[in-house]
Amino acid sequence: MVASDRSLFERAIRFHDQGSVRMEELDLLIAGDSPLIIGVNFRMGELTAAVGLAQLKKMDWIVDHMRANARRIRDSVQKIPGLTLRTLHDPEGDTGATVIFFVPTEQQADQFAKALTAENIPASVPWWSGQHVYNHFDQIINRRLLSTRQCSWACPHYKATPR
Repeated sequence: MVASDRSLFERAIRFHDQGSVRMEELDLLIAGDSPLIIGVNFRMGELTAAVGLAQLKKMDWIVDHMRANARRIRDSVQKIPGLTLRTLHDPEGDTGATVIFFVPTEQQADQFAKALTAENIPASVPWWSGQHVYNHFDQIINRRLLSTRQCSWACPHYKATPR
């Protein structure tokens, strides 16, 4: 996108890229006067699309391997005391992209994730990044949208009261 108005440019970028300008704001998650808005995810360019089309040919193989690896991990850790695996309500529909489990305390979650990461096993705790934890999203808490119309919170087409 090209624009002579920096404010308009940044606003358009925020709308098309999940409400943020990568990476400075996403990493900092500026609260209060943050210009973050609720956006959409239109950030795929032509090169990414081309790679995606090539990957589609391998999709079944990729998903089969992710499922097998996730099953192997779940089977291996299910008897560890204090660790509770997330219930899979549709095991056949799960891609195996993540293995999610719970431990009794926040401190144990932090220690466990750090220990896995130290062993070169990617692991994270949601509150470390704030990403995809909606009560951390200032733009959702403050209902900041691109439009002044305020759908979804005051949408004339929705008769109930959104929370």
